[in-house]
Amino acid sequence: MAEHSPGQRIVFSTSRDGRRWTPIERLFSNEEYCENPVRYPEGKGHQWQANLGLVDGELWALWNQGGSVHDLTGPGGTATPDLRGLYFSRLNRADGKWVNRRLMWDGEILPRVDGNPYSIAATQNLYRLRSGRVLAPVSLYGGGKRSPDAPENVTSWWGMEKINTVAYTDDLGETWRLSPGCQTPVRS
Repeated sequence: MAEHSPGQRIVFSTSRDGRRWTPIERLFSNEEYCENPVRYPEGKGHQWQANLGLVDGELWALWNQGGSVHDLTGPGGTATPDLRGLYFSRLNRADGKWVNRRLMWDGEILPRVDGNPYSIAATQNLYRLRSGRVLAPVSLYGGGKRSPDAPENVTSWWGMEKINTVAYTDDLGETWRLSPGCQTPVRS
């Protein structure tokens, strides 16, 4: 399956010895492993980029759920809630279940920079500072803007404006904010 294909889900497998592994299973869309699974109709929407960190004995993950407006229609034409966005999930004990929460930015799925909505994607594992602040590297892209240094024949994601930044929390995941971030000129 190609990256971002409809139906792509985050999966996992475990091993105690690095040689024998459990069967691969879906993670964040699976009620066996989540208190509140995040699901699109079968074959629609996509999950990607699970980035992990250990915070106060809990396993944390930031990950993405994407799709298009076409993914919002389920079997028989039923409407599906818009589940796109950046998710924060936490597992407080090894035999427990994940708790998933979509992060919102001023009440919206997509954060805004200078009034323009940007898609957001987790890019690297979480990092906790001595102060207690937890950083999650993310990239913002799009914003309805084409990168000024993108070659004319480059379209889609490659031609979009991108901002590298971090989502951060100072209250153990209750509230997430974005730092201003930076753009690297002529690096599209």
